[in-house]
Amino acid sequence: MALPLRFSLQKKKFNPAMKATWGTVVGTTMGMVLKLGLSIAMVVCFLVDVFWW
Repeated sequence: MALPLRFSLQKKKFNPAMKATWGTVVGTTMGMVLKLGLSIAMVVCFLVDVFWW
């Protein structure tokens, strides 16, 4: 998904502030997704430890 978005953004001329805004949005979203994935993995490890062993 990021690759087509990258090429579509390269064709248009954006000012530096617009590029910075896109970087902030994408970086924040990816950070939230990674934190959510890590927290789910931690909860799963805890539940496996409590109920499996």
